Amino acid sequence: MVRLSVSTLRTLTEGVGASDEARLAATITDAWAQGLPPATGTPPERLYVALDGCFILGRDGVGREVKVGVVRPV
Repeated sequence: MVRLSVSTLRTLTEGVGASDEARLAATITDAWAQGLPPATGTPPERLYVALDGCFILGRDGVGREVKVGVVRPV
């Protein structure tokens, strides 16, 4: 069994999270710089779009709306 303190776990997870956020930010920057890829094939005749949201309570006690969406070609 390996035992780790709370502060050690926090330090490790914050480091991994910061690394992941930096990688994601670089990916987003590259994607915006490259622009949209060329369209392949013919566009669908119709797209169904659905959006929804709900409120969550953050760790700071403040409520926030979380939004989700889906687009499906038909």
